[in-house]
Amino acid sequence: MRIILFGKPELLADQRNLKRLIDECEATLGPVERVSATSRSGVSLMQVYDIVTTPAWVVLQDDGVALGIWQHTPPSLNDLGAHFRI
Repeated sequence: MRIILFGKPELLADQRNLKRLIDECEATLGPVERVSATSRSGVSLMQVYDIVTTPAWVVLQDDGVALGIWQHTPPSLNDLGAHFRI
């Protein structure tokens, strides 16, 4: 399982509430992979998961199947954790 956060790097670094959620996720669930919504590879990956707005969170199984997707409004730690069965 993994968590991906799509966003513009300059905005992800500037939002205190978002940083707090990232820190809580990493302490509880594991690393949060940050993907730039402005890079070529980031845009391609956003298309795969039908991401149209950022920030967007995706919880993936190891095989790449999305278990949960949240766009624009961040999920709670409980929402994310439900997919990890914690």
